[in-house]
Amino acid sequence: MKPLDDLGAGEIARLEHYFDQEAGEDSLDFVGTHGFLCALSLEPELSPSSSWLPVLLGEGEVAADIPALLERWLDHMRKQRYHDDPMLLPCALNPEDESLADWCSGFMEVVFWHEELWHGHHEEALVELTLPMLTFSGLIDDPDLLRLRRDRRISQQMAERIPDIISEIYLLFHPLKGEPA
Repeated sequence: MKPLDDLGAGEIARLEHYFDQEAGEDSLDFVGTHGFLCALSLEPELSPSSSWLPVLLGEGEVAADIPALLERWLDHMRKQRYHDDPMLLPCALNPEDESLADWCSGFMEVVFWHEELWHGHHEEALVELTLPMLTFSGLIDDPDLLRLRRDRRISQQMAERIPDIISEIYLLFHPLKGEPA
């Protein structure tokens, strides 16, 4: 699985190394960064990199090549969504895998950061669609979410639906021409 087809192997390795080794303790890892950029790629309005890069990278010093690589990665994801290419996650769709929790945390960070954008459109549908990501992220300490995480059958079904959910969210925000928004 190659989540960054537009980037070379060296660039992918550079991003992985940066987010898994160099980024600060409070930063997302490589998988979480994928989730963050995936959520950005779905939004109805394109956010300028000057707004999301500080959220993702923090205020500290960042290697000069990282912002440009992240912009290319996001552009690649936007193209994937536009062409209805399947979103390949850089982690297993296994609810017991910590990497899935990291991916979901990155995704939900954007949803919370741009809450007015996400819940200003189709709020009820988006609350339902983002439930798996919210559940696996572990960001909210809620007994109902904990029950969902503990039910292996339900949590596995939710995890396996994440790629389809990504497409559904994209279509909510970007309806096909000729259909009402």
